[in-house]
Amino acid sequence: MTDTINTLGEAVNEMTQVKFARFVIKFMLDMSFVLVMPFLRRNFGERFFSITMITFMGIAVTAITTLLNANGVSVYGYMTITACLSIYHLVVIFRRNRKGEEWHARYEGDFLPFFHFLPKATYWMIEGLYEPLFVLIMGGIVAYFTDPVLAGVFYTIAIFMVFRSIYHSSFGVRSGWKIFSKLMKS
Repeated sequence: MTDTINTLGEAVNEMTQVKFARFVIKFMLDMSFVLVMPFLRRNFGERFFSITMITFMGIAVTAITTLLNANGVSVYGYMTITACLSIYHLVVIFRRNRKGEEWHARYEGDFLPFFHFLPKATYWMIEGLYEPLFVLIMGGIVAYFTDPVLAGVFYTIAIFMVFRSIYHSSFGVRSGWKIFSKLMKS
C-alpha cells in the first residue's frame, strides 16, 4: 500500500502541470524577496544577483507603487537606496571575479552579521523568521516617517518571505529556471 502511494506521489510530482505550478510559485516568492534583497544579504552569486534582477526590482517597485498611488518622494528614496546598494553588490561581484575567487554563481548571499547573534540563529530561523521581522520593522519605520502605501509593500513582502522559506524547506532549494527549461524542452 505504501509503495503504491509513493509511486502515485512520484507520478504526480513528475506531471508537467505540477512542475509548472511549482515554478510559478517559486518565481512569485523569489521575486517578492528580490525587492528587499539588497538590504538583507551580501556576497551574492553573479547569476543570482544580476542586471536582470535589478531591472525587475525597478519595474516591480514602479508598477506596484504607481498602482497603489504611493508618495513619489518615498518611492524615489527607496529606489535610490536600492540602486546604491545594487551598485555596491555588483562592484563586489565584479571585484571577486577579477580576483578569480571561486564563488557559487547562484548563491543567495550571506545573512547580515547581526542576525547570527540572535537566539537559535540557524539558516531556517534567520530566513523564515528574523529576516521577515526585519522587513516588518523596516515597513513600520517607512509607515511612521514617510508613506503607509510603501510600508504596505514591505508588509506584503515580509509575508511572502515567510512563505518562501516554508516552500524552500518543504521542496528543497531548487532552481525554478531549471524546471522551466525542462518544461520548455519537453
